[in-house]
Amino acid sequence: MMNIKEISTRMLVILLAAATIIAFTPAVWQEAYAESGIVIAGKTYSGTAASPVYGTTDDETGAVSDPVTTEPSDWNIKYDGTTLTLKNATITAGNLANDKTGMIYSTGDLSMYVIGSNYIKYTADSGNDVYGIHSKGKMFIDGNSDAKLSVNVIPGVDYSYGIYSEGMMSFGNCGVTATGGTAKKTAGIYSTGNIYTGPGYVIGHGGSSTKYITVMASYGIYAGGNIATMSGSVQGTGGINASGSCGIAANSLNSKGGSIKATGGNTMRTNGTYSAGISVTGNCVFIGSEDVRAVSGSGPTSFGIGAGMMSIGASAGKIEAYGADSYDNDASYGIKLTEDSWIAGGDITARGSTYGVKCEKNVHLTVKGGILTSYPMASTLTRTKKALSSAPAIDTSADVTYSDNDDGSSPTTISVAKGATPDASIFTGHPYVKIDAGLPAVKRYAILTNITNGSLSYSAVPNSANGFTSNIVPSEGYLPPEKAEDITITVGGIKITDFTYLPEGVISIPAAKVTGEILITATCTKKTEGTTGGTTGGTTGGTTGGTTGGTVQNVKSFTSGALSYYVISSSGASHKGKVQITKASKNTYTRLTIPKTVTYKGYTYTVTKIAKNAFRADKKLKSVTIRSTSLTSIGKGAFRKCRKGTTFRLPNTKYKAYVKMLKKSGIPDKIKFKNF
Repeated sequence: MMNIKEISTRMLVILLAAATIIAFTPAVWQEAYAESGIVIAGKTYSGTAASPVYGTTDDETGAVSDPVTTEPSDWNIKYDGTTLTLKNATITAGNLANDKTGMIYSTGDLSMYVIGSNYIKYTADSGNDVYGIHSKGKMFIDGNSDAKLSVNVIPGVDYSYGIYSEGMMSFGNCGVTATGGTAKKTAGIYSTGNIYTGPGYVIGHGGSSTKYITVMASYGIYAGGNIATMSGSVQGTGGINASGSCGIAANSLNSKGGSIKATGGNTMRTNGTYSAGISVTGNCVFIGSEDVRAVSGSGPTSFGIGAGMMSIGASAGKIEAYGADSYDNDASYGIKLTEDSWIAGGDITARGSTYGVKCEKNVHLTVKGGILTSYPMASTLTRTKKALSSAPAIDTSADVTYSDNDDGSSPTTISVAKGATPDASIFTGHPYVKIDAGLPAVKRYAILTNITNGSLSYSAVPNSANGFTSNIVPSEGYLPPEKAEDITITVGGIKITDFTYLPEGVISIPAAKVTGEILITATCTKKTEGTTGGTTGGTTGGTTGGTTGGTVQNVKSFTSGALSYYVISSSGASHKGKVQITKASKNTYTRLTIPKTVTYKGYTYTVTKIAKNAFRADKKLKSVTIRSTSLTSIGKGAFRKCRKGTTFRLPNTKYKAYVKMLKKSGIPDKIKFKNF
């Protein structure tokens, strides 16, 4: 058995290794389904930055139009050769001719940006494997913070995946939900490489067995490499009646922030294997997780969290791991470990109807801090019902409470000094044990960003122990801000100035200043001719470019007041542009005004369009005033759901034209029109 020094040294090495995210090299590309571009519901979209292609979708049927090079006022699909943008798109199809492709299919890397609410549904098939979104290379999905993407597919033969990538997968600000159908192997989200999650939510549901198809493996979210969570919410749910069901499965898991919820489904009684909330074959590290809940279903073997090595850091939050009944076997665990593991913080609850914490033979658990409470789940079957399978090492002073009652009533508490070795039977001889080594006074806070022409990268959420270090990553063609004065940081709504900034984009906020939610606002500057990528660049080219062209604002969309906008065009020289209204910021307004112009970050935009279905969720509208005199189109169904008797106030000079546009877009009966 290793001594405490050896254990501590190994723990440090493993933590450092686990904190390093290993890049994944995508699999070799297979034969292309299309010669170039992206295939959407069987139609190939091939565009370039200079000549993007556009498409529309039908809200009711989900039909996808052929691509066009002229931008429609109500477009839902845009592809510029690099990024596929979906804007309030509904894509529904089935019986795709080519097996192993997908509703959206890319033969290489796939970068997606979503605006508004987008739905992808695979509705019928002729005996193929089924993929909602399929990338042969890496996959990147991002969008507005209020945007969402929902993918739902039907049963397949061998495979049915909501979202599938043959390389790494990265999620950004938007919300993503994906559901796999019934097949031998099914997952809501499946990556052969690493999965990285950001501020948005990511939800995956695996398919369930039916009387016609038996599922062998069902995953909510699966990664062949590492799953790294930085912030936001991650949820995975495995299907029911499968041979094996798991909420979240990966080779390794590294959680530095946000919340994780993972649920395994009940497996089949005959030919079942296991059910797990989280199953990790290698290292499972919780460094800054705010809330983790992992629950298994019933199976021959069931566990809330199963891992090789598990390490819980000092700044971890609440972690709950529940193993349900294991049918006729005595194999139900809250936490199951196959390698030496450590707890340095967090409030951990482990419950299984056999053991709360199960360590395989010769595997040691060391408690260096935090609180571990272990006791059995309710069970009608005869169980071992012990808190721990072996005594942990306690590398700190702690209070240990144990009880012969499952609920911890009539407890006995003893104090254990650092380095002391209490009787092993205290831990292994009772169904209820609580080890209280104290929770470090570490507070974690949310991080919000408003980085124009770039994004913010960080490895751990802000906390009162370590402060916050991050890096501004500029978009292609841009540079980080030149100096600290170009960056605004607020903590708990109050502006601070005592942070450090390096010109390459590194921001450091000291721990003493991390006392609340952090907002970082900055603008990356456009590289000009002669700029080599440093902070100064070439003198002649940089001066000329800055004088003649100005800095074009690289903002795709924004919300101002009661309305959300999509930027159609902008000019760096004049700081002007055109926008389309995409929706209201909330659907409870009774009155709305469409302005002539809107100003955002120093740019003045003229309102020229109202998007398709822009206000379809706004059923309480009673009055709409249109002040803009520059509208060129009102998208189909923009005001379809407003109340009968709603009054539209229109400018005199555009009264007839706007009435015609509104009627053509589709509005309820008994609408009132007034001019001003």
